[in-house]
Amino acid sequence: MSTVTASMSLPAPAHRPRHQSNSYAWSVLERLEQRCDSHTDAEDARHTLSCVRRNLEAARSLLGQRRSVSDRWNGNSLDEIYSRLHRAEADLVEVARPDQLAGTAAHVLSRVAHYLAVDDPTRKKVEDGDHDRFVLAEGLRAAHAVKDREHRRLRTLRNKLIIILPVLTAAVAFIAIAGAIFPEAISLCFGKAGEARICPTAAAGPASGDVFLVLMLGMLGAALTAAGFLHATPSTGTPFIHVSLLLTALKLPLGALTAVVGLLLVHGGFVPGLTALDTPGQICAWALFFGAAQHAVSRLLDTHAHRLEDRAVRQPR
Repeated sequence: MSTVTASMSLPAPAHRPRHQSNSYAWSVLERLEQRCDSHTDAEDARHTLSCVRRNLEAARSLLGQRRSVSDRWNGNSLDEIYSRLHRAEADLVEVARPDQLAGTAAHVLSRVAHYLAVDDPTRKKVEDGDHDRFVLAEGLRAAHAVKDREHRRLRTLRNKLIIILPVLTAAVAFIAIAGAIFPEAISLCFGKAGEARICPTAAAGPASGDVFLVLMLGMLGAALTAAGFLHATPSTGTPFIHVSLLLTALKLPLGALTAVVGLLLVHGGFVPGLTALDTPGQICAWALFFGAAQHAVSRLLDTHAHRLEDRAVRQPR
């Protein structure tokens, strides 16, 4: 037993990866190693404990490797690490000692209740299983499978946001440059033909700063809603996929675009009851409003992301 413990000794803290996801994985690994080392090699548990140690050693080896850019994108090494840790944890449930069963059952029941549907057959079997070790292990494997699937979905969403964010930012930059060079092409000025025109910058006609000002006001309106979004976002247990921050950043270029599009729709008479704006202040106020109104577009995405984060990241109590 001492040989095994020596081979699985933890690395010095200075050499541990500092990335938050790895820190959480290290803590899980340490906890499972301690549980494994607390077992005696009883004849009926020797093979299972051997499998547990192999999985923990494989997870430790993967955690010690430097992650490439492509691996951070697709998450293959993290998937393998957590797969190994989850297999080891479920195997340890199968060899839990009688004095450990009550705590183990409570741990498994909390995860089964969090990840499995109320009518799921495995959940029903665990809840009615009277602390049977193999039933508990089956339930824990099912809960881990759901959690791993939600992790992959959340990572896919993160990758899509990483692609969409620079595309929208480039679109905002393009519109700002086009508006500065060709102010007449993207005119945000109001007024009837033959009358003085009302423009965002209070110029007599379309100016190079009109579109830029509206874009900035749209971003400001979006920033106000983003601040409320961050305040309302609960802290997650192991937030190694920063989807909330990406969603917040996405609101800024989206607000800029909705401000320009909204004023263009007003200019074209597509907004019922609002056909003209009489002062530069009104134009700026509506730009601010349309920028904040991006929340109507991003709210569905926020809700979807929060649901995934709750399932994949937040730990059951």
